[in-house]
Amino acid sequence: MKFAPALAIVAAIGCSDDARATAPAAPIVDAAPPRVPVSFRVDPSFSDADRGEIARAALIWNDLTLPASRISLEGGDWRLYRVDVTRGGFNGFCSPPERLIEIDSEPVGASLFEVALHEFGHAVGLEHTTTGVMMARTVSTDFTFDVFLECQRAGACLIPNLPCDIR
Repeated sequence: MKFAPALAIVAAIGCSDDARATAPAAPIVDAAPPRVPVSFRVDPSFSDADRGEIARAALIWNDLTLPASRISLEGGDWRLYRVDVTRGGFNGFCSPPERLIEIDSEPVGASLFEVALHEFGHAVGLEHTTTGVMMARTVSTDFTFDVFLECQRAGACLIPNLPCDIR
């Protein structure tokens, strides 16, 4: 169940006694910084099919994130470019201070969708995790418990009504 609605993903994670004992607690932030939706101007060099894959990645994040962290592809102050070689030398590169995502024109071992999914996570404030879609240097499309913890830590997601507290 990789791309299910957020509550179905949360239900699939569950919080068994083992999860309660081993899951690290994410810090509770008293006053998260103000958030604004992440609006992109998408490089016109992306084909219609490419734009569809980018939109699919954005929709998955939008199903998980709070309204103030949603991704829009309808213009804005963020830019999403296709480049021959990203600045980091990886398949994708995200610079929140510059409001920029670069995606390699020929990603190695990953699809455009997979790269966009990972980089959008950075755009909404997530850092790398040890498992799941936000792993560094490893391709995954899984939204693991680690990813949810990081999303909540970043203030982009709120995971309500779990039988155990992950905040």
